[in-house]
Amino acid sequence: MLNPPLETFRDFSGSAEDLARLATRICAELGLGAATDTDELSTRLVRDYAQRDILSRPERLGKEAIYTWRHLVELVAARALVADGWPLAKVTQHFALTPLEDLLLLVPGQGRPNPALMAAKRIRESTLAGGKVSEPATPPLQRLASQRQRRADLMFSMKQLTGESTQPRATQMTRIALDEDIHLLIETDRLRNLGLDGADAVGRAITASIIDWITAKGGKQP
Repeated sequence: MLNPPLETFRDFSGSAEDLARLATRICAELGLGAATDTDELSTRLVRDYAQRDILSRPERLGKEAIYTWRHLVELVAARALVADGWPLAKVTQHFALTPLEDLLLLVPGQGRPNPALMAAKRIRESTLAGGKVSEPATPPLQRLASQRQRRADLMFSMKQLTGESTQPRATQMTRIALDEDIHLLIETDRLRNLGLDGADAVGRAITASIIDWITAKGGKQP
């Protein structure tokens, strides 16, 4: 058990060096040693985690960055996942949609059962096993952690695809075949409420778009 508990440091406030020093002591008590020399807790690693959005943006006092208890929880929780084999990219995704109180549950040695850390391990083991999970039942907290991981993966993928972390939108579409090679695809609900004026506007917009495309490709001006 961590002695004293992490809750004891709620009033912590300091520089990146102060954060690294305190987190080093806590991680040592928890047995979360560095895997390699490059993983050692240092001001450089703190700033690297901040750039990766694993740590929240620090507060500012003039030009100095000030880190607080929130950053301490984030850093120690991240080290717990890294010690369990999580890549930093996955840690970033997981943290993006995980409240601080749930990150605190990832920290072992708090004098209580640690279902969140077990759930995190389950997610990783399931990934390594190709999605096969050996346990017959999934407790509610583990299902919640798994759902958060899936949402983090979704948001990360959507940001790569569209530039924004938004939920994909599922809509019913209607395809109108004007000819064998010409098809109009329009949202069904929009089509129901289109009206005659709307239909005329769609037709003119399609014509203008085709003319613009032909012109851009070097075709003759209409």
